[in-house]
Amino acid sequence: MYDVVVIGAGSSGALAAIASGRLGLKTCLIEKGSRIGGVPINTLMGSFANLYFDDSGRVNASKIVGELIERIIEKGGTVFSSMEELMNVSDFYQITIPYQPEVYESVLTEMLNESNVDILLNVEINNIVFDNNKIHSVEIISNQEVNYLESKVFIDATGNATIASASGADVYEKNSSYGCLMRVGGVDISKTIEHIEKTKQWNYIEGYNQWLEEVLANRKYRATGAVLKDPVSYDHAPMLSKDDHFMNDEKWNYIKERWEKFRFIYTLEVSLFRNELKKAVESGDFNFEIYHDDKSGVTMNGDGISYGSWGQNVALINVAKAFGFNPKYMEDESHANILSRKYNLTFLSFLKKYVPGFENSFILDQGTRATNRSCRHIDNSSMMDEILDFPMYTFKTMYSYQTPKEITYKSIVGGKLNNLFVIGKGAYQSESFRSQISCMLMGISSAAAAKTIIEDKSNTLNINRDLFKSNLDILFTWEFSNWITD
Repeated sequence: MYDVVVIGAGSSGALAAIASGRLGLKTCLIEKGSRIGGVPINTLMGSFANLYFDDSGRVNASKIVGELIERIIEKGGTVFSSMEELMNVSDFYQITIPYQPEVYESVLTEMLNESNVDILLNVEINNIVFDNNKIHSVEIISNQEVNYLESKVFIDATGNATIASASGADVYEKNSSYGCLMRVGGVDISKTIEHIEKTKQWNYIEGYNQWLEEVLANRKYRATGAVLKDPVSYDHAPMLSKDDHFMNDEKWNYIKERWEKFRFIYTLEVSLFRNELKKAVESGDFNFEIYHDDKSGVTMNGDGISYGSWGQNVALINVAKAFGFNPKYMEDESHANILSRKYNLTFLSFLKKYVPGFENSFILDQGTRATNRSCRHIDNSSMMDEILDFPMYTFKTMYSYQTPKEITYKSIVGGKLNNLFVIGKGAYQSESFRSQISCMLMGISSAAAAKTIIEDKSNTLNINRDLFKSNLDILFTWEFSNWITD
């Protein structure tokens, strides 16, 4: 028998398993795919974007996350050569760290092995066995081999609350967009920067907004299914903001300064190529959207182009945003994947023909799977807040208008089952806090909770708060201040 079985080896599940192992719990991590790491591996979305600090230099990200970052740096998996450089390059209080997904996977695997976690890949859950208000065991199948895993605690890290839903827990569903990135070689980014510097397309372009509205006249079903006031549904998409909020001379100078000093660019938004996009659309070389039907397809995610962490002359492109598909249905999941990859290749053709620096570029790889940003969540809205609403950690998104938020224990309780936690995208929480760092912290918190109810012989709905806090403190105390220099 295991103490903890974690189902799903993405960022939340892998960190839950590592933390459980380090707390001395006999742990098994199972994954339906063949790789560890989840979204960064499947979609190539490789960056920690939401590390947040208080005034003393303490980061609410735990020892394990800190160690993970250090080891990725040591293996050459990011543009930064040391933790000291990372701290001194970054804007204090919030840090973005791009990394190579393959190195991330390698470090996670090492840490899992060091934590004595049993890892089972290419394994599907075939059945769930219950005992009163608990999960007794799960039936797993791999290559027609059937086995049972019995455990004191189960952690649903599937990303869609799959185990919780199958166990009869209350859930709610929400369609969300998909992401799928591609890596491109043969890029002369210096030429691209020179072109941007010369054209300064963040300045007002006469008639562009009107043209864009006409081109995207059939947009009403995109994303939310509602008619949107803006020409494009995503903040960073190729539209002109009335106050140059997303780009102006000052912000461009900051990007250029970082490039000249560190040879690193976190993102060149597609809005920097408005004129080229207009020419391509009018010439029939590009469309902003590919439709599957009148309610679903792929549109442009304007995050654009990143450069510097994936090898010389290699850019990471983030433009394909599938919408209107429900990940619950295999047909929708399939169409989202097929169309996302098609969109990526279409955008690469646009870059090669219209954007200086990409004339000789070629595709290296794409995400093996377009991944939805949100689908099924555990619904704990009816649970008593005074029992379950106490904080596990504080999270801050990268958006300045959002204040730090305490993520509570209520977010991960697996409904009315006494030994189930739900973490990651499937947790009971706002979609705004589904980023990788928050998912990792949920995973670590679930390990502390599992340790607590096993030690105290209690259950998820009656956890010993003081003991839980003590176990959280063991895992979360970590400071960056030692790396900060004047």
